[in-house]
Amino acid sequence: MSPEAEADLARLLIALLEGAQVLCRAAGDREPFERAARAVLAAVPV
Repeated sequence: MSPEAEADLARLLIALLEGAQVLCRAAGDREPFERAARAVLAAVPV
């Protein structure tokens, strides 16, 4: 993966987690974060 692609992926992951945090606070539940984590694990090759 190129350095530019790595930086783009890092920004995407940060935005995803920040959005999940907002949804968790609004819902008063951790489920949005759990969904985001599952989506990341499914989408990003490890």
